Amino acid sequence: MAAQYRLIDTLSTYWDNLRGARDFPLEGEFDPDQVKDIWPNCFLVQLDNASGIGHFKYTYLGENLIKSFGDHVSEEEARHLVSTSDPKVSEHLAQVVKTGKPLEVDSSFVNSHKVHIKFRTVLLPLGAVSGKVGFVIGGIRWKAF
Repeated sequence: MAAQYRLIDTLSTYWDNLRGARDFPLEGEFDPDQVKDIWPNCFLVQLDNASGIGHFKYTYLGENLIKSFGDHVSEEEARHLVSTSDPKVSEHLAQVVKTGKPLEVDSSFVNSHKVHIKFRTVLLPLGAVSGKVGFVIGGIRWKAF
């Protein structure tokens, strides 16, 4: 099985097992140690209600994702690039929050070193204490061209 499908399958299967009969599991139930082999390719975003609907903040960004932006990019710069480099990122996250359903996306971008990066991601909703979607966990596999 191709690596990008294994990552998506591993993360999706773990998420599905956590949720059971519910629409989605709670963020506090998610244990990164259960997906440690793919965790460097994952991220966690939280809905930032203080900034308004559709605004998110990254609470975790895996080390392999940071590398996709280039060798000399800090984690903070990578967080900024991921959240603002493509308006579709926010649209996809908002869709997962609104529907409470998983979403798979194929896309690409050009990093700060002018390298074309193609990626596949899965976005999975996680509940907040309110019982509504308050977080999105994602996994990304990428390749430089």
